Amino acid sequence: RMPTAVFFSNAIAARKEGESLSLSELRATAAVYPKESLYSESDVQVMKKGSFASKVYDLVESTLFTSHKRKLPKLGAITSVLMTLTNRKKGETPKSYPEEPFSPSFTKVSDPTNPFSCLSAKHVITAIVMGALFGTSFEKGRVFEPWSVRGTMLFDKFLMLKMFLSAAAASKFGFGLLSILAPQKMKAAREDFASCVEGKGLLAIVSGAALLGAGMAISGGCPGMVLAQVGSGVQYSLVVLSGGFFGAFLFNQLAYPLRKYVYPIWRHERGHEHTVESSLNIPYPVLSLGLGAVFAGAVYGLETVFPWKSELQSLNPAAYEALQAAGGLPAFSFSLDFFVKMYKSVAWPPAVAGALIGALQVPAVLFLNDTLGSATSYETLVNFVTSQLRGLGIFKAGKSYCWWQVVYVMCSIGGAYLSSHVAGVDTTATPIESPLAAFIGGALLVFGSRIASGCTSGHGLSGMGLLYTNSLVAVAAMFGSGIATALGLRAAGFM
Repeated sequence: RMPTAVFFSNAIAARKEGESLSLSELRATAAVYPKESLYSESDVQVMKKGSFASKVYDLVESTLFTSHKRKLPKLGAITSVLMTLTNRKKGETPKSYPEEPFSPSFTKVSDPTNPFSCLSAKHVITAIVMGALFGTSFEKGRVFEPWSVRGTMLFDKFLMLKMFLSAAAASKFGFGLLSILAPQKMKAAREDFASCVEGKGLLAIVSGAALLGAGMAISGGCPGMVLAQVGSGVQYSLVVLSGGFFGAFLFNQLAYPLRKYVYPIWRHERGHEHTVESSLNIPYPVLSLGLGAVFAGAVYGLETVFPWKSELQSLNPAAYEALQAAGGLPAFSFSLDFFVKMYKSVAWPPAVAGALIGALQVPAVLFLNDTLGSATSYETLVNFVTSQLRGLGIFKAGKSYCWWQVVYVMCSIGGAYLSSHVAGVDTTATPIESPLAAFIGGALLVFGSRIASGCTSGHGLSGMGLLYTNSLVAVAAMFGSGIATALGLRAAGFM
């Protein structure tokens, strides 16, 4: 794939000089251009077939050849759009909406026509175990409850913040150790994450994260957390999930204008994505482990000031009473009985639940060459469905698939379901006000996270753990927008 403008300019130069360039030579000359090309070479050939289209091509060709060299890409893009419109009138439909490039974690495809061929048995087993632990941790930490999320945005409760910081600390510890013990695996995971966010400017990162934050305040969840809500039987959680799929569908259909008009604004050059360690000139393991210790200290400070049991009593009196009736948490020991009793407990300290989630980064890197994330699963399922319907001409289709993440989120629903039913508190969470708020919030969650190329797991745990500056900006925009939205809704009387 290559930018149409480059194809045009090279083809024009070759024709003027009486030469003929192969498509491989044309691709080589386009190597310095961004990946998000508007059309493939075959598309351009289709554009040139019609008699009227050919006349338009010849007319604009002469204009391009006499134009200043730096104007060629812009004029070439305009020309390609004109030709596309022309051919559509004649019934010819080139692929006007480009597919997202595959990231390394889901490009190991033996059969390009089969989107499932990238899913190995190792991926499935790893995703099942990780998903079950992810859902269980969210349910035990009670952070999945909508008013736990809203309480954080309103500065009323800090269960979610403690769990988030604990997960971020564990991610940093895990990444820091892996960069020493398994540097090649860690390098592959970092390259995978960079491939997902590169090419997107700060406008996309900030605006997408801000939409995600607003959705968190409205729905009382996040793309990964809503799965634990569904498994735990929270009212309106299925509506939030439906809104999330609608947000993914909206992103799918708006892919072209977003890539053309939004992503390029304030964008780093490809291959020059900024990281904290490169800016400070400090080795990554040192910085990652040090920041992990700082985050762990912050969790300890918050827990000292705001004990989790007191916050649980305020958030969910029924769960607190059940915990007290069981005599609290069992005394720690390395015995099977201890782990069985912990699993049957109504709630865990958010620091423990968060640390377990952050520790999932280790198997993700070692066995998946990837890092934690949830929102891509929505996009994968929507892209798959729309690709099946593309032959009917109903929807535009993307080709970004991350099937291990789909298995992961499905098993997180199951993990939360089993955990809540064993504890017997699956229907005690206080829901949000209405299904309309749930749907709107869910749509904003996923639509925003796809624009920003990350959610609370993707940017908050993985990107921030990998010390990408774009992720730090995204997290700040995410929570800033969530806080502003929650305070605004409370002032307006909606909370």
